[in-house]
Amino acid sequence: VGGGHGTHCTGSICAVGNNGKGIAGVAWKNVKLASYKVLKDGSGYAWSIYDSLKHFVDTVRGEVSEQEQATIPVNMSLGGHTISTFAVEALNYALSKGVLVIAANGNEGQFLPSYPTACPGVLSVGASGDDDKKTGFSTAGSWLNVVAPGLNIISLGHTSTKSYVYMSGTSM
Repeated sequence: VGGGHGTHCTGSICAVGNNGKGIAGVAWKNVKLASYKVLKDGSGYAWSIYDSLKHFVDTVRGEVSEQEQATIPVNMSLGGHTISTFAVEALNYALSKGVLVIAANGNEGQFLPSYPTACPGVLSVGASGDDDKKTGFSTAGSWLNVVAPGLNIISLGHTSTKSYVYMSGTSM
C-alpha cells in the first residue's frame, strides 16, 4: 500500500537500534530483510500477488537452506473477502517450503473472514490499543491468531532518512 506503509512496517521489524538515531525494530539484532513489493500504488491483482509469493519462496529457499533456518516469516499486509484456488495453492506451496505467511487481519472492525488471514496455516495478526485490548478497527474472528500493538505506532517514514511517523492498523 502506498504512503510509506511498507517502510513503516519494515522499521517496526528491523530498524537498527543502539545507534542514537531514533527507533529500534523488534528484531534489529538478528534479521536479514528481503523487500519484495508486489502492489503498485495500492492496487494489485490476486494472480500477481500470489505469483510473486511463489517467486519469493523459490528465491529465498534458493539462498537460505532449511538447515540454516527452518521457518522463514513473510509479512503480508493485504486482503479481501474472497480467495482464489490459485492463492490457496500459493499459500500451501509457501508453507510446504517452510515459509510462514504472517498477515494483517484487516482494519474494517468486522467479524467477517478476510483472506489470506482466514486460510489455514497463515498467522493472522490483529491490533491492540493502549489498554492492551483489541482495537475497534481491528477485524476479528475465529481465525485470528494473535493481537499486537497497532494503535499510534511510531516507525520510519518514507520522505527522508530523518522522518518518523505514527500509523495505526493491523499491519503495524
